[in-house]
Amino acid sequence: MTRVKTARHSGLRGYFARITAVFTALIMVVINTVLGDFSMSFINTRRRHLVAGLSLAAVAATAAGACAATNPAPILGPLLRITSGSPFFACTADNKAGQIGINFGSSIIEPWLAVDPTKPGHLLSGQQQDRWSNGGARGLDAGLSTDGGKHWKITIPNGISLCSGGRLPRASDAWTGFGGDGTAYFFSLAFSNTESAMLASRSTDGGLTWAAPVAVIDDTDPLAFNDKNSLTADTIIHGNAYTVWDRGYNASGGRDNGEGLSAGGDGVQRARDRLTLLRLAARGDAPALAAIKTQTSHGPTYFSRTTDSGLTWSKAVPIYDPGANAQTIGNVVVEVPSGEIFDFFTKISAAGNLTIAFVRSTDHGATWSKIPQTAAVMAGNGPVTPDLGKPMRTGDIIPSIAADPATGALYVAWQDKLAGSTTLGLLFTQSTDDGKTWSAPVRINQTPASTANPLRAQAFNGAIVATTDGTLVATYYDFRNDTATGELADVWALTCKPNTTAPCSVAANWGREMRLTKASFDVTQAPLTSGGYFLGDYFGLAAQGRQVWPAFTATVSAGHSALFTRPITLP
Repeated sequence: MTRVKTARHSGLRGYFARITAVFTALIMVVINTVLGDFSMSFINTRRRHLVAGLSLAAVAATAAGACAATNPAPILGPLLRITSGSPFFACTADNKAGQIGINFGSSIIEPWLAVDPTKPGHLLSGQQQDRWSNGGARGLDAGLSTDGGKHWKITIPNGISLCSGGRLPRASDAWTGFGGDGTAYFFSLAFSNTESAMLASRSTDGGLTWAAPVAVIDDTDPLAFNDKNSLTADTIIHGNAYTVWDRGYNASGGRDNGEGLSAGGDGVQRARDRLTLLRLAARGDAPALAAIKTQTSHGPTYFSRTTDSGLTWSKAVPIYDPGANAQTIGNVVVEVPSGEIFDFFTKISAAGNLTIAFVRSTDHGATWSKIPQTAAVMAGNGPVTPDLGKPMRTGDIIPSIAADPATGALYVAWQDKLAGSTTLGLLFTQSTDDGKTWSAPVRINQTPASTANPLRAQAFNGAIVATTDGTLVATYYDFRNDTATGELADVWALTCKPNTTAPCSVAANWGREMRLTKASFDVTQAPLTSGGYFLGDYFGLAAQGRQVWPAFTATVSAGHSALFTRPITLP
């Protein structure tokens, strides 16, 4: 380390020198009084050693101070509640009592978060409100903050579900974004048993009020279901924004399995069930093989874009089709400084294999590459509660994607088990050459091992974001603070600032872990779906300059959850 001479360091050396002199003089007085002159030779020798030792300690302390000054820890702000309760409590338009399934009123799950590139501290969240056990929620709402998350105002984009003036009873996947011109976007899914629509709303006052949504696709084919949508606003070309999703199609079975909205209202759970069936068939399971033959399906990626800040949207078209009995899910577009855009997704093959793959466009979505490239192979592992072993519905097939806004490096994080490991963690891979090659996956979460209960070492529902100076921030849930009273989880964050000698592809270069929750919460108080206890398939994480804001859900009582953020200021 280069030693820098400063007034502060000179002052420290002087301070240590004075302390050393006083301390040595006191020792000399005491020992001379007690032992007499014969001990002075011994004492003089020991004094030289003592002074040398204290001087070395002073130098070491000075060096350590310099190191701390060059690598300070992030500053963790207060825990802030974005929203709780329900704005749809008095809604009767959706005939809640007449619908099939269990509704968890005052449950808030699966948030997304965006930050306005034109206004510091201007945040916009989107979240599901009042989740159903068998798919979707009664409605969606947005959280608006103009002061970096200190205060929030809840607004409701109109015309989405019946409870917000729309035509369809349920809604899901609220995705927010800001364009380079300050236009705010809210992209959502609304659906019934026989119809699914992707709706794009826009706001010209930062999310305070919303125009009527534009139907990017309105699919009345009862055999199809559009799901897992996302939106990315172009910060280079003002007015451009891109939407992607998967359109699942079951050519022989439809969406309704006799439980109302159960099959069609939860595309991720249907994909998980389909994945299990495909894997059983690949192992030669006779019933699964028979089911595959009679239940042909496929799920291509669909795309639409706007070039006029959301006033109009292009015709929805497939940009990648993986073929019969295969599908994509979790599509997300990221943009790099060159203007090239990438659509990342999880590909479920007909053999039940999972890969995180991508296609790319060099002309802002007008055309796309035909053959996807693979970033990583995934297994699709999910957690169970640590004490009772109950299933959880998490982002086991939904990766998190980020791109460095300066260098264009691409990053992928997802929950999985490393090869040879039995512990679920947050894995990471990166590409620094435009997606041509990818680093070997590493586990980056810092959840400690538990000999008392190995399931307390599980980490899940990860997210990742890249800041303007290249620092990466990742968040995740884990069970490290679980006890025998409840199935207790917390949310954590950690960082990595890459350089040529310390890349983030090395797990040891991740650190500065921070606990985001102040108290552990019980995941069994979350909405219970057919896939297990459900907090969300993904969670928001947004950055602006040195500020990072996570958005995460935690339960507050049985069946009720709230949405929180906790600002992180990077050094």
